[in-house]
Order: sequence, then structure tokens, then C-alpha cells
Amino acid sequence: MNRIGVSVIICCHNSAARLPSTLGHVQAQVGTEGIPWEVIVVDNASTDDTSEVARRVWGTGRSPLLVVKEPRSGLSHARLRGFQESSYEFLSLIDDDNWVAPHWVARTYQIMAKRYDVGACGGHGSAVFDGAVPPAWFEQFSSAYAVGPQGESQGWVNPNRSFLYGAGLTIRRSAFADLVLGGFRPVLSDRRGAALSSGGDSELCHALVLAGWKLWYDPELKFQHFIPESRLHWDYLRALHRGFGAAAAWLELYMWQIVPPRNLEFQKLPLPESWCQAIRKSWLFQLYSTIQTIRRQWRRARGPWRGQQSEGSADVLRMEWELARAIEIFSHPLQYRKARRSIERAKWLRTTGKSGLEQTLARV
Repeated sequence: MNRIGVSVIICCHNSAARLPSTLGHVQAQVGTEGIPWEVIVVDNASTDDTSEVARRVWGTGRSPLLVVKEPRSGLSHARLRGFQESSYEFLSLIDDDNWVAPHWVARTYQIMAKRYDVGACGGHGSAVFDGAVPPAWFEQFSSAYAVGPQGESQGWVNPNRSFLYGAGLTIRRSAFADLVLGGFRPVLSDRRGAALSSGGDSELCHALVLAGWKLWYDPELKFQHFIPESRLHWDYLRALHRGFGAAAAWLELYMWQIVPPRNLEFQKLPLPESWCQAIRKSWLFQLYSTIQTIRRQWRRARGPWRGQQSEGSADVLRMEWELARAIEIFSHPLQYRKARRSIERAKWLRTTGKSGLEQTLARV
């Protein structure tokens, strides 16, 4: 059995300027008496003095601090390194621009220690700006910045959603270990340096659900997301949605195992259901379907796209998402097919044997 406690993992890339505030909020934790916890800063291929700043800011601290370097660029690599270096069962992932509430560690411990069936839990993020006035469209699209609620109230996350923000995501170590032992290997690398790729957190959440674990949302698990002025531009949000769209091409391979795709296109054809599903999931059909969606979407988006009214248009963002998804599928047909088959036949799937949850409950 893993040691019960909280490992706060902060993955960093050139984070020297952001770390002092982030670590300051972690140092301000209250109610941790009797709770074993630690802080791990993963320096992910930084070219600044991230590691030195982390050690200097933390000083003696109120809990142990470990600073490790991960030379492979990519958030997924950094998280994995943090998991490997951690000592405790509850792995709380905090971004280098997340300011957690004073009760973060205590609340995380309370949730995860009380509910053995929770594979991962997430909280409520609110935005903090560096003096800049947020644009009018920010509130409408705030979830793209991991800001806002992740459910109507405290409780289980709807299986049709099956993901939580990567910011402030806490994962049960034994749940992740069961995935790895079952052969799970992430398809997505998530953020890599300054690139706006994404989806690694959603991929992990999907895999946990498929392995038999549940996701929990607690609005009292609060954090602030510091958003600099440079991220409040419309072009940045469009680039974010291109990253979301590219990731969606791979994430849907997991979601199909949770919520099978509908076969409305084949209802009038005398084909077995298994054939319909196979056709529906093929990369060629998905590419065709995406192109058809883009054609329909263009009718709504072409006005804002061409003119000066693009800023704040949900249609433009949807077009960016669909275009990126189509390009991703078209560019990687063999990898797409291989990944789909790998997920469908994965040993860690709940349908292939005793789930990680059942194994954990048997050990308790």
C-alpha cells in the first residue's frame, strides 16, 4: 500500500517569474496538522533559473521540497516524473500559475481519504489578472482557461463529460499505477514548451473512468488562475481552440468506449451494428464527417471570419477547432487507426477484468 498523504506536484517550464507567488500560496496552507504532505517542483527543460528560484523561495518551508529536472519537453513527461518522485497516495497537480486556497491540502486529503472510489478530483478555478481588463468575451469562454465550475454542485462528474481541468487535478496514485501496469501509455504529450497543445489531463481522466474509477468535483476546492495580459488576446484564444481540436481527434477514441458514437448515418442500411460502429470509427469516415461539419460551420462563421466581427464569435472558435481536428486526422491516419485499436483492446479497460477500484477496495 502507498503511504497516505498529499504530494503537491508543480510542473514548470521557464517559471522563475511565476513560482514565487505559486509557492507562497502553497506555503500558506492551514489545517495540515497530522497530514503528511510534500511539494515537488519538476523543472521541465527550463532555460531560466526555475530550480534555483524554487529552492530559494521555499527555504525551510513547512513541508519537504524536492526539485527535480525532467529534460524531455512536454507536460505529460513532467507529470510522470513528478509521479515517480512522489512519496504519497494523493498526487495534486498544480500549474505554475495556480494560487491554491489555504485549505487546499487539507481538503484534498479529506476527499481522497474518505472516498476510495475516487480516481481523481478537481475544484473550482477563478481568474486573477495582472492589472489588465479582461475582454468582453472572457466570461463566455472562461472554461478554456480552466476557470469556472466543473459541475452544478459537489458530486460525481457526469460520464458524458468524463474529464476535469488539469489545473488543480488530484489523482490517486494507485489508480494511475493500475493503468500503467495494465499497459496504459498516453497518446498525447500535452503542452510542450510554449506550444499550445493540450489534452493530456483529459486523456488521463478518460482512462481512469474506463478502468472503473470515478471523478469527483468539489467547488470548495478552490484555486486562482493567474492570467497575464498576453493570454487575453483573441488570437491566443483561437490558438487554444486549435490545440483543443487537435487533441479531440485522439480523445474521442477514449470517449467512444464510454459513450459509443451514434450511427444515424447508417440507420436505413441493412448492416450489422458492429459494421456500422467500425465504419463510424474509421479515420476516413471521421475525416469525411469533419469536412462536412466544416462546410456547415463555414456558413455561420464566414462573415465574422472575413470581417472585423470575429472577436468574441463562438462560430469562429468552433471553426478553428474543427479545422485542427481534420488536419490532425488527415496527417496521422496510421497512428489514428493504431491508437483506436490499442484503446479498444487495452488490458486496463474495465471490461477486461477486475478494475483498479475493485482491487483497491479488496486491499482496504
